[in-house]
Amino acid sequence: MTAGPTVVFTCCGGVGGRSFLRSLAKTGRYRLICCDSNALVTALHQPKLAGRYVISSGYDPAYIDRVLHIFMAGGADVFWPNADEEILACSAAAERFDAAEVYLVSSPHSTILASTDKLATAAGINFPDIIVRIVMGQTMVPLVDYRTDVMILTSREQLAIALADLLGELPEGGIAP
Repeated sequence: MTAGPTVVFTCCGGVGGRSFLRSLAKTGRYRLICCDSNALVTALHQPKLAGRYVISSGYDPAYIDRVLHIFMAGGADVFWPNADEEILACSAAAERFDAAEVYLVSSPHSTILASTDKLATAAGINFPDIIVRIVMGQTMVPLVDYRTDVMILTSREQLAIALADLLGELPEGGIAP
């Protein structure tokens, strides 16, 4: 019987999540509630879990409400988000976790933003505040919404032109159509 805290963690189907689950389960000191966006991951079907939930992505505007519902329903104590988009959403809503008396395992939101800003931290290159995503075919990667300018490029040629423009390497007058 476990007397320790109940820990809710996400991405239990990934390598890190499965490793985390095994490590905490071995101690016998925690009740574990696993969450993943895929109902078919094997970690959700482990017999000794205190709970299991299929949850939406951290990009979902209702994500925080859905996560807090888990705490209201299951008496959990600690929330450990593991996907980048979950960490961004949760750190931005840290005061809601505090109000619900849930311990959120996360750095402050400003730290998360700074550490995930790959363009701003690129060595020696001064990039403007733009995220560049390449969309091939019908697949589109969700965009982080804390940026103001977004360029969606649909070909490698468009990417080459955009990067040349960003780096100031376009010929004067641009590229002729």
